[in-house]
Amino acid sequence: MAGSMKTTIPIFLTALLLCGCGQKADSRDARIAKLETNYTALASAVRNLKEVVAESLTNTTSFLIAVKNDETKRAGLENELRRALADQEAQTETLKVILSNLAASFQSPRQPPRVTTPPATAYRDGVPLAVYNSIAAQAAREWPNDYSMQVSEIKHQVEAYQKLHKP
Repeated sequence: MAGSMKTTIPIFLTALLLCGCGQKADSRDARIAKLETNYTALASAVRNLKEVVAESLTNTTSFLIAVKNDETKRAGLENELRRALADQEAQTETLKVILSNLAASFQSPRQPPRVTTPPATAYRDGVPLAVYNSIAAQAAREWPNDYSMQVSEIKHQVEAYQKLHKP
């Protein structure tokens, strides 16, 4: 047994040396382990950040779509209101003429009533109402979300019409 012990100890020591079990811990091993831990934490943080950015992007996109839809609806309603206001103004002018004719008919029973005909065409800013409405509709189609550009376009078109149709 003593002979087998003599051969076992050198084999055991050789095995220890070959596998590095007898070696002193290298300071680089600790740094590598620390770097691996930091890398794992960083990779986890990046995954979390990607999820947060994706969710924020989705929410922002949904919000912008909702805002655009609201602006489109608002612009359409504003155009409808403008058209209705222009029609109301034309009707008001017609009613004024009718009321003045009616008032004139009650002033003097001996004189035949003066009948003035309402204007054949109602005007807005010196332009026939139909032409003005056409200009406004075209501006609304060209600039559906930009009210100031619509106003500017209408102003330029009205000026051009007035230059072309000077009395």
